[in-house]
Amino acid sequence: MRTIAYWLTLLTIILMPWESFLILPGVGTASRFVGVVAAAFWVFTVFYTGKFRKLAPFHLVAFLFFLWNAITILWSIDPVETFLRSLTYMQLALFSLMLWDLFPTRANIQMGLQAYVLGAYVPAGSTIYNYMNGIAFSYGRYASTGDNPNTTGILVALALPLVWYLAASSDTTGALRRLRWVNYVYIPVAMFAILLTATRFALLMAVPAMLFGLSTAPRLSMKLRVLIFVAVLVALYGLSSWVPETALDRFATIDDEIQGGDLSDRTVLWDIGINMWLDHPFIGIGSGGYNMAVAPIFGRPRSIHNTFISVLVELGAVGICLFLLLLLMALLHIVRHSAWEFRFWLTTVGVWLMGNLLLTWIYYKPTWLVLGLLAASAGLAGHKSEPEPDPETTALVPAVVSRLSHPLPPRVREQAIPAPLVPQVAKTTGAYIVKRA
Repeated sequence: MRTIAYWLTLLTIILMPWESFLILPGVGTASRFVGVVAAAFWVFTVFYTGKFRKLAPFHLVAFLFFLWNAITILWSIDPVETFLRSLTYMQLALFSLMLWDLFPTRANIQMGLQAYVLGAYVPAGSTIYNYMNGIAFSYGRYASTGDNPNTTGILVALALPLVWYLAASSDTTGALRRLRWVNYVYIPVAMFAILLTATRFALLMAVPAMLFGLSTAPRLSMKLRVLIFVAVLVALYGLSSWVPETALDRFATIDDEIQGGDLSDRTVLWDIGINMWLDHPFIGIGSGGYNMAVAPIFGRPRSIHNTFISVLVELGAVGICLFLLLLLMALLHIVRHSAWEFRFWLTTVGVWLMGNLLLTWIYYKPTWLVLGLLAASAGLAGHKSEPEPDPETTALVPAVVSRLSHPLPPRVREQAIPAPLVPQVAKTTGAYIVKRA
Protein backbone atom coordinates (compact mmCIF):
# COMPACT_ATOMS: atom_id res chain seq x y z
CA MET A 1 0.00 0.00 0.00
CA ARG A 2 2.85 2.38 0.76
CA THR A 3 4.27 1.59 -2.67
CA ILE A 4 1.05 2.73 -4.32
CA ALA A 5 1.05 5.94 -2.26
CA TYR A 6 4.70 6.49 -3.24
CA TRP A 7 4.01 6.17 -6.97
CA LEU A 8 0.95 8.39 -6.73
CA THR A 9 3.15 11.02 -5.07
CA LEU A 10 5.71 10.71 -7.88
CA LEU A 11 2.89 11.22 -10.39
CA THR A 12 1.85 14.35 -8.48
CA ILE A 13 5.42 15.67 -8.74
CA ILE A 14 5.55 14.93 -12.48
CA LEU A 15 2.35 16.93 -13.00
CA MET A 16 3.56 19.79 -10.78
CA PRO A 17 5.48 21.89 -13.36
CA TRP A 18 2.59 21.81 -15.83
CA GLU A 19 -0.47 21.88 -13.60
CA SER A 20 -1.86 24.91 -15.48
CA PHE A 21 -1.44 23.05 -18.77
CA LEU A 22 -3.88 20.23 -18.03
CA ILE A 23 -7.28 21.24 -16.62
CA LEU A 24 -9.96 18.64 -15.95
CA PRO A 25 -13.48 20.02 -16.55
CA GLY A 26 -15.41 20.33 -13.31
CA VAL A 27 -12.42 19.12 -11.28
CA GLY A 28 -9.59 21.62 -11.72
CA THR A 29 -5.94 20.94 -12.44
CA ALA A 30 -4.87 17.34 -12.96
CA SER A 31 -2.03 17.92 -10.51
CA ARG A 32 -4.40 18.90 -7.72
CA PHE A 33 -6.75 15.98 -8.47
CA VAL A 34 -3.94 13.41 -8.42
CA GLY A 35 -2.48 15.11 -5.34
CA VAL A 36 -5.76 14.80 -3.46
CA VAL A 37 -6.06 11.13 -4.43
CA ALA A 38 -2.45 10.49 -3.36
CA ALA A 39 -2.93 12.29 -0.04
CA ALA A 40 -6.16 10.43 0.72
CA PHE A 41 -4.57 7.08 -0.09
CA TRP A 42 -1.50 7.91 2.01
CA VAL A 43 -3.63 8.92 5.02
CA PHE A 44 -5.59 5.66 4.69
CA THR A 45 -2.30 3.73 4.48
CA VAL A 46 -0.95 5.38 7.64
CA PHE A 47 -4.09 4.55 9.61
CA TYR A 48 -4.28 1.01 8.20
CA THR A 49 -0.65 0.07 8.77
CA GLY A 50 -0.02 2.22 11.83
CA LYS A 51 3.39 3.18 10.42
CA PHE A 52 4.55 6.77 10.25
CA ARG A 53 8.05 8.21 10.26
CA LYS A 54 8.94 10.26 13.32
CA LEU A 55 8.77 13.98 12.50
CA ALA A 56 11.73 16.37 12.55
CA PRO A 57 11.84 19.89 14.09
CA PHE A 58 11.42 21.29 10.56
CA HIS A 59 7.87 19.95 10.44
CA LEU A 60 6.96 21.59 13.74
CA VAL A 61 8.06 25.00 12.47
CA ALA A 62 6.26 24.42 9.16
CA PHE A 63 3.10 23.48 11.09
CA LEU A 64 3.32 26.70 13.12
CA PHE A 65 3.74 28.68 9.91
CA PHE A 66 0.69 27.04 8.34
CA LEU A 67 -1.30 27.55 11.52
CA TRP A 68 -0.43 31.25 11.69
CA ASN A 69 -1.66 31.68 8.11
CA ALA A 70 -5.02 30.22 9.15
CA ILE A 71 -5.27 32.31 12.32
CA THR A 72 -4.90 35.56 10.35
CA ILE A 73 -8.46 35.08 9.07
CA LEU A 74 -9.57 36.66 12.34
CA TRP A 75 -8.33 40.10 11.22
CA SER A 76 -7.81 39.62 7.48
CA ILE A 77 -8.88 42.39 5.09
CA ASP A 78 -9.93 39.63 2.67
CA PRO A 79 -11.31 36.70 4.74
CA VAL A 80 -12.45 34.71 1.71
CA GLU A 81 -8.98 34.71 0.16
CA THR A 82 -7.42 33.92 3.53
CA PHE A 83 -9.74 30.92 3.90
CA LEU A 84 -8.84 29.67 0.42
CA ARG A 85 -5.15 30.23 1.08
CA SER A 86 -5.47 28.27 4.34
CA LEU A 87 -6.94 25.33 2.43
CA THR A 88 -3.97 25.48 0.06
CA TYR A 89 -1.55 25.45 2.99
CA MET A 90 -3.38 22.48 4.49
CA GLN A 91 -2.78 20.57 1.25
CA LEU A 92 0.87 21.65 1.25
CA ALA A 93 1.23 20.46 4.84
CA LEU A 94 -0.04 17.02 3.81
CA PHE A 95 2.30 17.05 0.82
CA SER A 96 5.29 17.82 3.07
CA LEU A 97 4.38 14.95 5.39
CA MET A 98 4.02 12.60 2.43
CA LEU A 99 7.49 13.49 1.18
CA TRP A 100 8.93 12.88 4.63
CA ASP A 101 7.16 9.56 5.16
CA LEU A 102 7.33 8.06 1.67
CA PHE A 103 10.85 9.17 0.64
CA PRO A 104 13.07 7.75 3.41
CA THR A 105 16.01 6.67 1.21
CA ARG A 106 18.46 8.39 -1.13
CA ALA A 107 17.01 6.47 -4.08
CA ASN A 108 13.49 7.68 -3.22
CA ILE A 109 14.67 11.30 -3.03
CA GLN A 110 16.47 11.03 -6.35
CA MET A 111 13.32 9.59 -7.92
CA GLY A 112 11.38 12.60 -6.60
CA LEU A 113 13.89 14.96 -8.18
CA GLN A 114 13.79 12.99 -11.42
CA ALA A 115 9.99 13.18 -11.46
CA TYR A 116 10.16 16.99 -11.37
CA VAL A 117 12.67 17.01 -14.25
CA LEU A 118 10.42 14.81 -16.38
CA GLY A 119 7.51 17.11 -15.63
CA ALA A 120 9.56 20.22 -16.45
CA TYR A 121 10.00 18.92 -19.99
CA VAL A 122 6.32 19.74 -20.59
CA PRO A 123 6.40 23.54 -19.98
CA ALA A 124 9.74 23.74 -21.80
CA GLY A 125 8.36 21.80 -24.76
CA SER A 126 5.07 23.69 -24.71
CA THR A 127 6.94 27.01 -24.85
CA ILE A 128 8.98 25.86 -27.84
CA TYR A 129 5.85 24.51 -29.53
CA ASN A 130 4.03 27.83 -29.07
CA TYR A 131 7.04 29.64 -30.51
CA MET A 132 7.16 27.38 -33.55
CA ASN A 133 3.46 28.02 -34.15
CA GLY A 134 3.60 31.78 -33.55
CA ILE A 135 1.49 31.67 -30.37
CA ALA A 136 3.01 34.49 -28.30
CA PHE A 137 1.94 35.35 -24.77
CA SER A 138 2.87 38.95 -25.41
CA TYR A 139 4.98 40.65 -28.05
CA GLY A 140 8.24 38.76 -28.35
CA ARG A 141 7.61 36.56 -25.28
CA TYR A 142 6.43 32.96 -25.22
CA ALA A 143 5.19 30.71 -22.45
CA SER A 144 3.80 27.29 -21.71
CA THR A 145 0.10 26.91 -22.44
CA GLY A 146 -1.89 28.08 -19.42
CA ASP A 147 1.03 29.93 -17.81
CA ASN A 148 2.77 33.28 -18.17
CA PRO A 149 6.42 33.70 -19.25
CA ASN A 150 7.70 34.47 -15.74
CA THR A 151 6.22 31.35 -14.15
CA THR A 152 7.24 29.18 -17.11
CA GLY A 153 10.83 30.41 -17.06
CA ILE A 154 11.25 29.87 -13.33
CA LEU A 155 9.62 26.42 -13.34
CA VAL A 156 11.99 25.35 -16.12
CA ALA A 157 15.08 26.95 -14.53
CA LEU A 158 14.45 25.25 -11.17
CA ALA A 159 15.09 21.85 -12.78
CA LEU A 160 18.57 22.75 -14.09
CA PRO A 161 20.59 21.94 -10.94
CA LEU A 162 18.53 18.77 -10.58
CA VAL A 163 19.53 17.41 -14.01
CA TRP A 164 23.23 18.03 -13.38
CA TYR A 165 23.01 16.29 -10.01
CA LEU A 166 21.09 13.27 -11.28
CA ALA A 167 23.28 12.82 -14.34
CA ALA A 168 26.55 13.05 -12.41
CA SER A 169 25.64 11.07 -9.26
CA SER A 170 27.30 7.68 -9.17
CA ASP A 171 24.90 6.22 -6.59
CA THR A 172 21.76 6.46 -8.71
CA THR A 173 19.67 3.35 -9.27
CA GLY A 174 19.51 1.47 -12.57
CA ALA A 175 16.37 3.29 -13.71
CA LEU A 176 17.95 6.70 -13.09
CA ARG A 177 21.17 5.71 -14.86
CA ARG A 178 19.14 4.91 -17.96
CA LEU A 179 17.72 8.46 -17.80
CA ARG A 180 21.14 10.12 -17.70
CA TRP A 181 20.96 11.33 -21.28
CA VAL A 182 17.37 12.45 -20.79
CA ASN A 183 18.75 14.74 -18.11
CA TYR A 184 21.60 16.03 -20.26
CA VAL A 185 19.26 16.73 -23.19
CA TYR A 186 17.10 18.81 -20.87
CA ILE A 187 19.87 21.42 -20.51
CA PRO A 188 19.76 22.90 -24.06
CA VAL A 189 15.98 22.41 -24.22
CA ALA A 190 15.51 24.33 -20.96
CA MET A 191 17.93 27.10 -21.91
CA PHE A 192 16.17 27.61 -25.25
CA ALA A 193 12.77 27.75 -23.51
CA ILE A 194 14.10 30.26 -20.95
CA LEU A 195 15.39 32.48 -23.75
CA LEU A 196 11.99 32.31 -25.45
CA THR A 197 10.21 33.41 -22.27
CA ALA A 198 12.53 36.45 -22.07
CA THR A 199 12.32 36.13 -18.28
CA ARG A 200 15.38 37.88 -16.93
CA PHE A 201 15.31 36.31 -13.46
CA ALA A 202 15.01 32.83 -14.99
CA LEU A 203 18.20 33.49 -16.97
CA LEU A 204 19.93 34.66 -13.78
CA MET A 205 18.71 31.50 -12.00
CA ALA A 206 20.37 29.43 -14.71
CA VAL A 207 23.80 30.91 -13.91
CA PRO A 208 24.42 29.16 -10.54
CA ALA A 209 22.85 26.01 -11.97
CA MET A 210 25.34 25.98 -14.87
CA LEU A 211 28.24 26.74 -12.52
CA PHE A 212 27.18 23.73 -10.47
CA GLY A 213 27.15 21.78 -13.72
CA LEU A 214 30.78 22.71 -14.33
CA SER A 215 31.66 21.41 -10.87
CA THR A 216 30.38 17.96 -11.87
CA ALA A 217 33.16 17.56 -14.46
CA PRO A 218 35.59 15.69 -12.11
CA ARG A 219 32.91 13.05 -11.60
CA LEU A 220 32.80 12.22 -15.32
CA SER A 221 35.20 10.50 -17.67
CA MET A 222 37.19 12.73 -20.04
CA LYS A 223 35.33 11.30 -23.04
CA LEU A 224 31.96 12.13 -21.49
CA ARG A 225 33.11 15.63 -20.50
CA VAL A 226 34.17 16.48 -24.05
CA LEU A 227 31.02 14.96 -25.55
CA ILE A 228 28.71 16.89 -23.21
CA PHE A 229 30.60 20.15 -23.62
CA VAL A 230 30.56 19.97 -27.42
CA ALA A 231 26.90 18.89 -27.56
CA VAL A 232 25.70 21.68 -25.26
CA LEU A 233 27.86 24.27 -27.07
CA VAL A 234 26.59 23.22 -30.51
CA ALA A 235 22.99 23.12 -29.29
CA LEU A 236 23.13 26.58 -27.70
CA TYR A 237 24.91 28.09 -30.70
CA GLY A 238 22.44 26.54 -33.13
CA LEU A 239 19.38 27.56 -31.13
CA SER A 240 20.58 31.10 -30.34
CA SER A 241 19.82 32.23 -33.89
CA TRP A 242 16.19 31.23 -33.32
CA VAL A 243 15.69 33.45 -30.28
CA PRO A 244 13.56 36.54 -31.08
CA GLU A 245 15.51 39.79 -31.11
CA THR A 246 12.99 41.32 -28.72
CA ALA A 247 13.89 38.68 -26.12
CA LEU A 248 17.60 39.41 -26.51
CA ASP A 249 16.90 43.15 -26.15
CA ARG A 250 14.99 42.44 -22.94
CA PHE A 251 17.88 40.42 -21.53
CA ALA A 252 20.22 43.29 -22.38
CA THR A 253 18.34 45.48 -19.89
CA ILE A 254 19.17 43.27 -16.87
CA ASP A 255 21.99 45.51 -15.66
CA ASP A 256 19.97 48.72 -16.06
CA GLU A 257 16.94 47.25 -14.28
CA ILE A 258 19.03 46.04 -11.35
CA GLN A 259 20.87 49.35 -10.94
CA GLY A 260 18.03 51.82 -11.37
CA GLY A 261 14.93 50.30 -12.93
CA ASP A 262 11.58 49.41 -11.39
CA LEU A 263 11.75 45.73 -12.42
CA SER A 264 8.49 46.04 -14.40
CA ASP A 265 6.65 47.92 -11.61
CA ARG A 266 7.77 45.45 -8.96
CA THR A 267 9.57 48.06 -6.87
CA VAL A 268 6.35 50.09 -6.82
CA LEU A 269 4.43 47.04 -5.58
CA TRP A 270 7.09 46.42 -2.95
CA ASP A 271 6.97 50.01 -1.70
CA ILE A 272 3.19 49.79 -1.32
CA GLY A 273 3.60 46.52 0.55
CA ILE A 274 6.18 47.94 2.96
CA ASN A 275 3.86 50.86 3.75
CA MET A 276 1.05 48.39 4.48
CA TRP A 277 3.33 46.45 6.79
CA LEU A 278 4.22 49.63 8.71
CA ASP A 279 0.50 50.01 9.46
CA HIS A 280 0.22 46.35 10.64
CA PRO A 281 3.76 45.46 11.74
CA PHE A 282 3.15 42.51 14.08
CA ILE A 283 0.23 40.49 12.69
CA GLY A 284 -0.05 41.68 9.08
CA ILE A 285 -3.12 42.25 6.93
CA GLY A 286 -4.08 38.57 6.61
CA SER A 287 -2.84 35.72 4.42
CA GLY A 288 -3.62 36.40 0.76
CA GLY A 289 -4.84 39.94 1.50
CA TYR A 290 -2.34 41.95 -0.54
CA ASN A 291 -3.80 41.31 -3.99
CA MET A 292 -7.18 42.79 -3.12
CA ALA A 293 -5.64 45.57 -1.01
CA VAL A 294 -3.91 47.11 -4.04
CA ALA A 295 -6.90 46.68 -6.38
CA PRO A 296 -8.16 50.26 -5.77
CA ILE A 297 -4.71 51.60 -6.70
CA PHE A 298 -4.17 49.63 -9.92
CA GLY A 299 -7.78 49.00 -10.87
CA ARG A 300 -7.35 45.25 -10.45
CA PRO A 301 -5.77 42.81 -7.98
CA ARG A 302 -1.99 42.59 -8.28
CA SER A 303 0.48 40.12 -6.82
CA ILE A 304 3.41 41.58 -4.90
CA HIS A 305 5.88 39.39 -6.85
CA ASN A 306 8.18 38.69 -3.90
CA THR A 307 7.78 35.90 -1.38
CA PHE A 308 9.62 37.62 1.46
CA ILE A 309 7.74 40.92 1.25
CA SER A 310 4.48 39.03 0.76
CA VAL A 311 5.01 37.08 4.00
CA LEU A 312 6.03 40.27 5.82
CA VAL A 313 2.98 42.24 4.67
CA GLU A 314 0.36 39.53 5.04
CA LEU A 315 1.64 37.72 8.13
CA GLY A 316 3.54 40.48 9.92
CA ALA A 317 6.61 40.08 12.10
CA VAL A 318 5.33 36.78 13.49
CA GLY A 319 4.96 35.23 10.05
CA ILE A 320 8.28 36.45 8.67
CA CYS A 321 10.11 35.16 11.76
CA LEU A 322 8.58 31.71 11.28
CA PHE A 323 9.45 31.76 7.58
CA LEU A 324 13.04 32.85 8.21
CA LEU A 325 13.32 30.13 10.85
CA LEU A 326 12.24 27.62 8.20
CA LEU A 327 14.99 28.91 5.89
CA LEU A 328 17.54 28.75 8.70
CA MET A 329 16.62 25.13 9.32
CA ALA A 330 16.96 24.47 5.58
CA LEU A 331 20.50 25.88 5.68
CA LEU A 332 21.30 23.70 8.68
CA HIS A 333 19.98 20.73 6.72
CA ILE A 334 22.31 21.60 3.85
CA VAL A 335 25.49 21.67 5.95
CA ARG A 336 24.76 18.18 7.27
CA HIS A 337 25.50 16.66 3.87
CA SER A 338 28.68 15.48 2.21
CA ALA A 339 30.56 17.92 -0.03
CA TRP A 340 28.80 16.69 -3.18
CA GLU A 341 25.31 16.76 -1.70
CA PHE A 342 26.12 20.07 0.02
CA ARG A 343 26.93 21.77 -3.29
CA PHE A 344 23.82 20.38 -4.92
CA TRP A 345 21.37 21.43 -2.21
CA LEU A 346 23.04 24.81 -1.75
CA THR A 347 22.69 25.47 -5.48
CA THR A 348 19.10 24.23 -5.62
CA VAL A 349 17.97 26.30 -2.62
CA GLY A 350 19.87 29.30 -4.01
CA VAL A 351 18.12 28.97 -7.38
CA TRP A 352 14.77 28.61 -5.60
CA LEU A 353 15.46 31.72 -3.49
CA MET A 354 16.24 33.72 -6.63
CA GLY A 355 12.90 32.70 -8.10
CA ASN A 356 11.16 33.86 -4.93
CA LEU A 357 12.55 37.34 -5.43
CA LEU A 358 10.44 37.56 -8.60
CA LEU A 359 7.34 35.54 -7.73
CA THR A 360 5.26 34.86 -4.62
CA TRP A 361 5.92 31.13 -4.45
CA ILE A 362 5.40 30.45 -0.78
CA TYR A 363 2.07 28.72 -1.44
CA TYR A 364 3.19 26.83 -4.56
CA LYS A 365 4.10 23.13 -4.57
CA PRO A 366 7.66 23.51 -5.97
CA THR A 367 8.62 25.45 -2.84
CA TRP A 368 7.55 22.66 -0.52
CA LEU A 369 8.96 20.02 -2.86
CA VAL A 370 12.43 21.54 -2.50
CA LEU A 371 12.16 22.10 1.26
CA GLY A 372 10.46 18.73 1.85
CA LEU A 373 13.01 16.66 -0.08
CA LEU A 374 15.84 18.62 1.55
CA ALA A 375 14.45 17.75 5.00
CA ALA A 376 14.08 14.11 3.95
CA SER A 377 17.66 14.06 2.65
CA ALA A 378 19.02 15.57 5.88
CA GLY A 379 17.00 13.04 7.86
CA LEU A 380 18.84 10.06 6.41
CA ALA A 381 20.85 8.07 8.95
CA GLY A 382 24.25 8.39 7.25
CA HIS A 383 24.08 11.87 5.81
CA LYS A 384 27.28 11.54 3.83
CA SER A 385 25.93 9.28 1.14
CA GLU A 386 28.60 9.79 -1.47
CA PRO A 387 32.16 11.01 -0.90
CA GLU A 388 33.79 13.71 -2.96
CA PRO A 389 35.81 12.13 -5.80
CA ASP A 390 39.57 12.11 -5.26
CA PRO A 391 41.60 12.76 -8.44
CA GLU A 392 44.33 10.40 -7.19
CA THR A 393 41.97 7.50 -6.64
CA THR A 394 39.95 8.09 -9.79
CA ALA A 395 43.20 7.87 -11.77
CA LEU A 396 44.00 4.45 -10.25
CA VAL A 397 42.54 1.22 -11.48
CA PRO A 398 40.37 -0.15 -8.63
CA ALA A 399 42.40 -2.76 -6.74
CA VAL A 400 40.17 -5.75 -6.26
CA VAL A 401 41.64 -8.95 -4.85
CA SER A 402 40.14 -12.22 -6.04
CA ARG A 403 37.37 -13.85 -4.02
CA LEU A 404 38.92 -15.97 -1.31
CA SER A 405 37.51 -18.24 1.31
CA HIS A 406 39.81 -16.91 4.05
CA PRO A 407 41.16 -13.45 4.88
CA LEU A 408 44.51 -12.52 3.36
CA PRO A 409 47.53 -13.03 5.62
CA PRO A 410 49.04 -9.73 6.77
CA ARG A 411 52.26 -10.20 4.75
CA VAL A 412 50.39 -11.03 1.53
CA ARG A 413 47.96 -8.16 2.17
CA GLU A 414 50.81 -5.66 2.43
CA GLN A 415 52.26 -6.89 -0.86
CA ALA A 416 48.88 -6.77 -2.65
CA ILE A 417 48.07 -3.21 -1.72
CA PRO A 418 49.75 -0.37 -3.72
CA ALA A 419 51.96 2.02 -1.77
CA PRO A 420 49.66 5.08 -2.02
CA LEU A 421 46.87 3.12 -0.37
CA VAL A 422 46.40 2.38 3.31
CA PRO A 423 46.37 -1.36 4.11
CA GLN A 424 42.72 -1.57 5.05
CA VAL A 425 40.73 -4.34 3.42
CA ALA A 426 36.95 -4.38 3.61
CA LYS A 427 35.06 -7.56 3.03
CA THR A 428 32.13 -6.78 0.70
CA THR A 429 29.90 -9.56 -0.69
CA GLY A 430 32.68 -12.07 -0.27
CA ALA A 431 35.31 -10.09 -2.19
CA TYR A 432 38.19 -8.17 -0.60
CA ILE A 433 38.16 -4.63 -1.95
CA VAL A 434 40.93 -2.19 -1.16
CA LYS A 435 39.62 1.07 0.29
CA ARG A 436 41.30 4.37 1.08
CA ALA A 437 41.25 5.19 4.80
